[in-house]
Amino acid sequence: MSDFGFKPITTVKEFKNINSDDAVEGYMKGIKGKVFDNNKSRSYYHGYLNGLNDGGFRKMDNNQKELINELKTKTSYIDDMKDLLNIFLHEIEGKSIVN
Repeated sequence: MSDFGFKPITTVKEFKNINSDDAVEGYMKGIKGKVFDNNKSRSYYHGYLNGLNDGGFRKMDNNQKELINELKTKTSYIDDMKDLLNIFLHEIEGKSIVN
């Protein structure tokens, strides 16, 4: 798969700087298997790839595994995942259920 000119997000520092609106927009395109929109951001690309994974359109690559492994070694992993899940739930359902 093309990287569309974006370096994959592979570190916690990069992950914490994601634009959540862009990531959610990309995720929503990816989970439906839609074509990638050119001229989008790195955050959009990150969300798009994760959407493709969750939608069954591609398998997780080594860059995504690297990020997950780094997130797991950080004490804030659970809080980071709750925050990200809340962002997606809010976008999809308009509510937050993770405390």
